[in-house]
Amino acid sequence: KISDERIEVIQGGSDRNDTIMNIVKHIESTNGINDDDVIVTHDAVRPFLTHRIIKENIQAALEYGAVDTVIDAIDTIVTSKDDQTIDAIPVRNEM
Repeated sequence: KISDERIEVIQGGSDRNDTIMNIVKHIESTNGINDDDVIVTHDAVRPFLTHRIIKENIQAALEYGAVDTVIDAIDTIVTSKDDQTIDAIPVRNEM
């Protein structure tokens, strides 16, 4: 059990997007959301997120309305329409 009153546990969804939408709906119903608010999410799979990245993302979200953090792809990525056959291998430096 979590005993820190600043932390609320919200039921997850069937995928990451559903989970985020559950959280947004909860925030909206309990605190309200206006156009000046910025909601920051993190999937916790990338543990080396820095304060600088968070601050820069918040500033970009305020300026542009939305932002995403990305890094150059170093792994080979393939696409498949049938989950059996490779359809394409995108060029990494074009991603």
